[in-house]
Formats: sequence, C-alpha cells, structure tokens
Amino acid sequence: MWSADSDINRERIARARALEETQPEAAFRLLCEAADAGSAWAMEQVGDRLETGRGTAVDVDRALDYYNRAIGAGSWTATLEVARLLVGLERFDEAEAMLEQGLAGGFVPSSFWLAWYRYKRSPTLATGRDVRPLLSHAADQGHPGAKLILARWMARGRFGVREIPAGCRRLLWLSREIQAAPAA
Repeated sequence: MWSADSDINRERIARARALEETQPEAAFRLLCEAADAGSAWAMEQVGDRLETGRGTAVDVDRALDYYNRAIGAGSWTATLEVARLLVGLERFDEAEAMLEQGLAGGFVPSSFWLAWYRYKRSPTLATGRDVRPLLSHAADQGHPGAKLILARWMARGRFGVREIPAGCRRLLWLSREIQAAPAA
C-alpha cells in the first residue's frame, strides 16, 4: 500500500513517523491528512490510533470507519484489523463475514484468522474438524502461524486422537526448519 502513495502522502507519513514519539497529536493530524488524500496505509494507521488512543481520543466507531475506508482503498490487512476489533466487541458474526471477504479475495491470512477465531469461540472437537481445512489451506500457502498452530493442534488431538502422531512429526519438522533457518 505504501508504494501506491503519492509523494505528498509519503512526505506526510514520513513527518508523522518523525513526530510519533514527541508530538503524537501532530502525527495523528498528518496521518489524517494523508488518509483524506487517499492513502490506504494512512487510513489503516488512523484506525489504529483511534482504536488505541495514540495521539487522539479512543473512538471505536471512527476506527472501524477508517479501517473500512482502508479496505475500500485496497488494504487486505485492514480486514484483519476490523475482524480483531469486532471479535473484541463480541460481534463475532460480523468478524467472520469480514474474514470471509478476505478469504474470497484470496487473502491467505484471512483463512488462518477465520479458523483461529471460530475455534476460540467454540473449542470443541467438532469445531476443530470444521476449521481444519481453513488452517490447512493457510499452512499449505506458507502462513507461518498456520503451520505452527496446525501442527500443535494436531499433536494435542484437537482434530481427533488419530492426528496426534502426524502432529508430533510436523512439530519436529517445524523445529528443524526453524533451527536450519539463517539468523536474522
């Protein structure tokens, strides 16, 4: 999203970043200017600040509005922010609908988070079996969190006891993969 911003918006965002620690209110105003000028990245950042109260008063309704504007401007990551916020407000059906939009658009993290929130809402064996395809899809597409959670849930029997040995093997494989990865 950052690469799609105009030079003027990039300048506003750079100034906002520079002011973030010392003058959060001024940084917030600059982000609002960039958002109003069409920056999807800034829209998402304004939503975050309205949600957390950094540089402005907390306003969840306005945060949702800015996140939704970011989605309309092409930010798939904003769908995750909206879903997370809606889950926190216990508006589960709306959160799932948001994640299903991302899933329909091919946004792999939506698959992981849809599985995660559904299972956390109803942690039963039946739910585990229902969300397994979502989690497997995300893991197959390379989502690191999905790979780990799928292996852990398999090893813990959340998809049935028959999955435990395969889950343990996956955990071992992931452990070796992590150890073999170059240090950052």
